[in-house]
Amino acid sequence: MFSQANLLSDGDISIVKEVLDLNYKKPDVEVYMNILHKTKEVVQNKMGVHSELHPLTFLDTVLKDYNHLISV
Repeated sequence: MFSQANLLSDGDISIVKEVLDLNYKKPDVEVYMNILHKTKEVVQNKMGVHSELHPLTFLDTVLKDYNHLISV
């Protein structure tokens, strides 16, 4: 969905993974949503895209796209 995921560094993807993993630790919802929105904004800027997807869905999709692109 986002071929621009290849513009992200391994460090960027590591941060995306950490943010997504926080969801399983049952964080404070308000704090977690703030982290998700900020991470989505930074990733969108680095990739030069804008998405209306929910931040969790967007970051998950970017991670999957990145993994697909680097494995090809």
